[in-house]
Amino acid sequence: MSMENPPSPPKSAPRAGSQAAEPAHGEPGRLIALFAVASGMTVANLYYAQPLLSELRDVFHISTATAGTLISLTQVGYVIGMIFLVPLGDRLAKRSLSPHC
Repeated sequence: MSMENPPSPPKSAPRAGSQAAEPAHGEPGRLIALFAVASGMTVANLYYAQPLLSELRDVFHISTATAGTLISLTQVGYVIGMIFLVPLGDRLAKRSLSPHC
């Protein structure tokens, strides 16, 4: 009677945290960080002018209500753009959205 080697345990799949430097979809971490910073700066840009309303009013010789309305319209325009432009990324081919591809 010969002794056989016991079967080796099956190899497990790589752990979720083992490839933390690169997300599952294959984009490099630096690119994701760049997109996050660009998105944050875009949204922050909507709010930069709010503390400057009195200075804007004085420089452009407009009323406080007009200065506030301009800031509000900027934010409303951003929301409208998000509602109508962002879904295009899901509906259209990605190459048709970028003129350089």
